[in-house]
Amino acid sequence: DIGAGSGVIGISIALAFPDTRVVAWEVDANAVQVSRENATRLGASNHDIRATDFFLDSRFWLSILHGNPATVVLANPPYISDAEFAALDPSVREYEPHIALRGGTDGLDFYRRLFALIPATTPLVLEMGYLQGEALLGLAKTAGFSRPQIKLDLSGKDRALVANWPTAFD
Repeated sequence: DIGAGSGVIGISIALAFPDTRVVAWEVDANAVQVSRENATRLGASNHDIRATDFFLDSRFWLSILHGNPATVVLANPPYISDAEFAALDPSVREYEPHIALRGGTDGLDFYRRLFALIPATTPLVLEMGYLQGEALLGLAKTAGFSRPQIKLDLSGKDRALVANWPTAFD
């Protein structure tokens, strides 16, 4: 779970699947503390949050990817483009940590970095901005990920890229 924030996604998975191990990465110290408190309060003993940058922790996560074929990479990365950030409601722009929001000129910087580092056979579920589906699908295909597809949210807007998803889970 890359960019874990308060831990809601990773902890939910840890609670729903108690026989799994969920490893989360978060760079914001306040968010790490909140995630740890949430995991403890909810009894998610199989949830481990690492207070470090996923991209700098490659030795650790590569050992997980290569040691366990059932690994899935999840992320709610910063994906807001510079133009979208400038137009964000101040209640979001001034409250949320910018590192959790800003994804570069087009909002796709995180995805480019991720696709350049992880094996193209890794199953992925990546949250994205509702206008980024086509561009993100192209990046995933170019990087060699198989069967990438866009999943819609409840409003019918692009919300997540899924790739290499085991057909048993369809």
